[in-house]
Amino acid sequence: MIDYSKEDISTRVKEITNGRGVDIWLDVIGSESANLGLNLIAFGGSVIVITSNPTVPMETLFSRQASVQNVFLTAHHEADIKAQKHLSEIGDAMIKLVKEKKLNTLISEVITLDQVPEALERIHQRHVLGKIVVKIA
Repeated sequence: MIDYSKEDISTRVKEITNGRGVDIWLDVIGSESANLGLNLIAFGGSVIVITSNPTVPMETLFSRQASVQNVFLTAHHEADIKAQKHLSEIGDAMIKLVKEKKLNTLISEVITLDQVPEALERIHQRHVLGKIVVKIA
């Protein structure tokens, strides 16, 4: 695990992978982070984005034989049954990876609904490592 608040992400990825880069970069932050991921994947690697695409020239993708894959989490709003099924399959696959301990969810804390405004401010200030889960019931 890399603590972005204390370590340089690029340096740590290069150290961990012996300079090779990661095979897959899963980005849930935005285009700046997706751009970083594109620079830190191995040759032929993939960047999977849930928020914003990288904003690099297409030549960068071609020269690294990289792929960018978008995961749109809006299928439940659409009348597209195929998209809903695909989103369900993605969710099932992610749950399986978590159960098999192949994907670390890194939940930093569980909060109540009344703590959300303060938590959102900490997220905005980038003072949160991992995910915050809101307990509704």
